[in-house]
Amino acid sequence: MSPRRALFALAALAAVLPAVASAQAYPSRLVRIVIGVPPAGVQDLLARGVAERLSKAWGQPVIVENRPGATGSIAGNQVAKAEPDGYSILMSTANNMEAAPLLQKNLPFDPVKDFIPVVGLAQVRSVVSISNGIAASNVKELAALAHKQPGTFNYGSWGVGSVAHLDAAAFAKSIDAEFSHIPYKGGNELMLALASNQVQMAVTTVSTALPLARQGRIKTIAYTGNQRSKLLPDVPTLGELGYTFDRPSGVFSFYLPAGTPRAIVDKLAEDTARIVNAPAFADEFLDINGMETYPYRGAELAKQLDASRKNYLARMKDLKID
Repeated sequence: MSPRRALFALAALAAVLPAVASAQAYPSRLVRIVIGVPPAGVQDLLARGVAERLSKAWGQPVIVENRPGATGSIAGNQVAKAEPDGYSILMSTANNMEAAPLLQKNLPFDPVKDFIPVVGLAQVRSVVSISNGIAASNVKELAALAHKQPGTFNYGSWGVGSVAHLDAAAFAKSIDAEFSHIPYKGGNELMLALASNQVQMAVTTVSTALPLARQGRIKTIAYTGNQRSKLLPDVPTLGELGYTFDRPSGVFSFYLPAGTPRAIVDKLAEDTARIVNAPAFADEFLDINGMETYPYRGAELAKQLDASRKNYLARMKDLKID
């Protein structure tokens, strides 16, 4: 090897060694997973399930910090401004990352430029639930009632531009009904509002609706998946009922601040993927919460999220949400 080539090789090795060393040492202290929703919802449950298993795998504490509000942008801003060292991880839905720049004019971060998509965690479908306070028990009856009393009923979500907002708006459009939107801070508040008839309809994750549905405090009338949910086998799909409702599943992923060393990004992706894609994790955690695996990471995850972003923009325009 010529002296010139040797110098280039040494320079390349010097550039790589710090990243390799940092990945080997990572994590050496507490890691925070920041999420933009209150405790106890499906996203919080998923975050805590993954955190517990990462903590065991790494031998370091991994905790979940709830920073709800502003369609996830409070949590996003915290992680965007954090040191890019792998110790602050954002867990977010694709919809929240897409909604923030559209719904907030002075957003202090760029969801695309300021983050690295690391690994997909899970995807969910939704269930249509209605209040016991209205005289309907299925989609056909709800549609007839809404047509008879236009503008009378409300639907709720956990934030403007959230997946619960878009899904409820899309469902209302599919049955040609007029509903007013009332946003809440999280899934628990939304379901309590539905149970008390403050809102008459919501489209949420199965696990969000299931406790009150099993208690008979709300009625579940349709499922948005292609096949019936294992948790609600008696609830028909919208397709079975003759309604068109085509949308990607809600997707949860890990993101790291831009500038995080690639070796750390890859380690987090590999260790997390090993956990969430294991059959035992699906059996013990995903299935009972109405979730499915979402086996993408790195460039393929970025490709999937880019397609989701374009779909989101089209839906926002079609549903006239701003």
